[in-house]
Amino acid sequence: MRGFLFLAIALNVGIGGPDRTPDDIIFEDDQLDSVVVSAGRAYNSTPVAHTTVLSGELAKAAPASSLPMTLKMQPSVVATNEGGMGVGNSAIKVRGVPGNQTIVTLNGITLNDAETQEVFWVNIPALSRYLGSVQLQRGLGTAVSGAGAFGASINMVTDVPVIAGGGAEVAGGSFGTFAGYAHASTGATPVGLFAEAAGSWQRTDGYIRNGFAKVWSAYGSFGWQGAKDLVRLTFLHGSQRSGICWGGAPLERFDARDYTYNPAADGDADDYSQTHLQFLASHNFNAETSIQATVNMTRGGGFYEQYQPVAGGSSKDAESNLLWAARAELKRSSDFFKGSAGVYLSWFRSQHWGEYSNGVGHLYDNDADKREVDVWMRAEWMPLPVLNFYADLQYRSIRHEMRGPDEYGQTLDFDRTWDFFNPRLGASLTVGPVLSLYSSIAYGRKEPNRSDIQASQDVRPEKMLDIEFGNRLNVGVWKSAVNVYFMEYFDMLLETGRLNAVGYAIRENTPRAWRRGVELSSALDLQWFKVEGNMTVSFNKIRNYTAYIDRYSADWEFLGQAQEVYGKTDMLLSPSFIGALSWTQRLWTGAELKLSGKLVGSQYWDNTGNSQRRIPAYFVQDLGFRQEIDWHGKWVLSADINNLFNNRYYAYAWVYRAYVDGVPYQSEGVFPQAPINVMFRLGYEF
Repeated sequence: MRGFLFLAIALNVGIGGPDRTPDDIIFEDDQLDSVVVSAGRAYNSTPVAHTTVLSGELAKAAPASSLPMTLKMQPSVVATNEGGMGVGNSAIKVRGVPGNQTIVTLNGITLNDAETQEVFWVNIPALSRYLGSVQLQRGLGTAVSGAGAFGASINMVTDVPVIAGGGAEVAGGSFGTFAGYAHASTGATPVGLFAEAAGSWQRTDGYIRNGFAKVWSAYGSFGWQGAKDLVRLTFLHGSQRSGICWGGAPLERFDARDYTYNPAADGDADDYSQTHLQFLASHNFNAETSIQATVNMTRGGGFYEQYQPVAGGSSKDAESNLLWAARAELKRSSDFFKGSAGVYLSWFRSQHWGEYSNGVGHLYDNDADKREVDVWMRAEWMPLPVLNFYADLQYRSIRHEMRGPDEYGQTLDFDRTWDFFNPRLGASLTVGPVLSLYSSIAYGRKEPNRSDIQASQDVRPEKMLDIEFGNRLNVGVWKSAVNVYFMEYFDMLLETGRLNAVGYAIRENTPRAWRRGVELSSALDLQWFKVEGNMTVSFNKIRNYTAYIDRYSADWEFLGQAQEVYGKTDMLLSPSFIGALSWTQRLWTGAELKLSGKLVGSQYWDNTGNSQRRIPAYFVQDLGFRQEIDWHGKWVLSADINNLFNNRYYAYAWVYRAYVDGVPYQSEGVFPQAPINVMFRLGYEF
């Protein structure tokens, strides 16, 4: 009932969480300084659904939250965490689109792992504290580097420090969760030099047994900025050790109220470190023309260790990765034209190997090499002050090689080249001083990832046609937006519900599927309070879906697969309703009291539409308090109560089905999220 009341209130204020609220979330980046990295960003005139969250709002997030949890209130977003507390392995879905179809960039460089196409957010903890802004684009969005966005893109930039200062904060809360953060900056010096350094540390016991996480990160930026030039070296390092929770828990455990059960052994852990080093140079030729170039090196390595009862000890699966990437972009902007052209080159090398922890026995050794060349041109032309035409053309060429036995014992020798052309076209029209209308059509193709190829080397690239239209309304204190989308998939690589040994979803080509929906968003900002909300209603369907079910004898001898043919069915883990609403009350003391809630509709574990395999709808409310005190600097006191009404729910699930001696067999994993929990923070800025 609380959820329905929550939505009724949302309807009264104007549905949705806008593509802008006055202080923190903005429609556009029309005023981006040309010497600041803005690669792939959408402008207000760009016919792309997007929200941009600035550093002020990012800093208000719970101190132990990963970036997906920080963005959980954004339109069409569902964020989950394996350990249930926001620290450790987290995931974000936009419009039901999983992480391996969401492109993530940092200063224009792709963060997605080249093989899995995932971003493992636990490897870069406290990332939101180092960012100047984050833009979340929904749909195919603008052309970016690396594996193409297939439903969403997250574009992050780090700022050049302007003001000298520093600060520190400490935080602590439920389930043994603690966090610390410190930073210092020279600001812009008279000779143009600047330097900035920051670091964070977080730990939690986790809500789930063995859901612990111990993570830390460091950030540094050093450079020089002149009237027309910027030179910057950026360093980002993350290190984590976290308990393995990716198997989830059987549903019967959840139903028996054994919410913290974890089938993994105590001490089963994932250990990984990653370092990013970026060098950027930018030059403004004049007020209209600029050029930017970035060289990036990313090195990562680590392992996960699990107890093996058969071996009487633990097995260790390890990998090391090295990515070199270079990006160059030429931009030109005037009153009636905005254009850019660029090239992106990357070379990714990876080694996967496994052994027993006692050093006896070598399990597998598989190497990979992936190279990519991207070329793009983008233009927005305004023949009239009220009319804007948009074109975005991208060409990608990818070569992926793998050699040697993999973790499943098969010889994974693979060498394939793909060439993709991804065009985007659109237009926007300004109607009067407050209303703009837009529409777009885009076509994208994307290569399969490592686990797809492991399952079948005959896997095909997936394709999508994305048609969207909508409007944005800006009436001073009230802003709203409506977006309608038709994401039409062909040969879609769709999750089957099964997970492999390390928790990745196993996917297969589905000839025809679609995600169609409407996104509504709105915000009202008055002197003493602010109300924001968003709602997505969607239809996520597969046409003529066929499920393949493994068959075994009574002794678990594999006998082949049975087929189950369905007509039109619902796509797994794709809720047809997502809603969010928040009320921020500004108090006379300068404090803020914020009540926010998220309602996520029911979603199926697999693609069969069986009501017995479905995550129930859930509604979660959070309450936050923040007080700033000016006394020899700025002190910040905050308290967050998450899951205010102690809702017991799970937000993610997987299932495996088979026939054993002709009898249906099922195993599954559900991922309970934490009950009511609190977090307190004390910070100081000077």
